[in-house]
Amino acid sequence: MKKCFPFTFLMFFTGLHLVAQWVADNGDGTYRNPVIFADYSDPDVIRADSHYYMIASCFNCMPGMPNLPVLHSNDLVNRAIFDFFRITGKD
Repeated sequence: MKKCFPFTFLMFFTGLHLVAQWVADNGDGTYRNPVIFADYSDPDVIRADSHYYMIASCFNCMPGMPNLPVLHSNDLVNRAIFDFFRITGKD
């Protein structure tokens, strides 16, 4: 028990712990829910050719900060952050 204490201390009190990354794509044409393992409120999805773009609300409502995340997908399962819309506070 005494040998485990330093590792446990480091793991829990310094934030050095392993976290598995969520992957919705099973790799065989099926997927697991939730497809998006994050808090994207009020999502809207549009299609442009064979690409899908999702925009979601963000509540960092400060001018100049990245406010609206834009995610890109080719299959509606695998997504990555594409860019951010920025609100500058100007009309």
